[in-house]
Amino acid sequence: MDFHREATQLFKLRRIMSKAWIPMGISREEAVDILLWAVGEDVYTLHITKWPARIMDRTGIKFDPAITPLIKLFRVIGKKWKDQKPLIFHSN
Repeated sequence: MDFHREATQLFKLRRIMSKAWIPMGISREEAVDILLWAVGEDVYTLHITKWPARIMDRTGIKFDPAITPLIKLFRVIGKKWKDQKPLIFHSN
């Protein structure tokens, strides 16, 4: 994938995350924490095509990447994050 195409995808992804999470009361700062939780510490270097398997493995959320709308997926991830957040922060 070329740089322009990948950058465009990431820009769209950022907009989708904002549309999914801002109405849920999730801030931009918290969005970073969610991505680190759902994808992993290498979220910024892991190619986006590898995110679905990683998200399923780390969160337990099962979905079909070919047909699941991203906005719906990010709402589910955000809800699961909010439900588990106290457990995540208190387990350290």
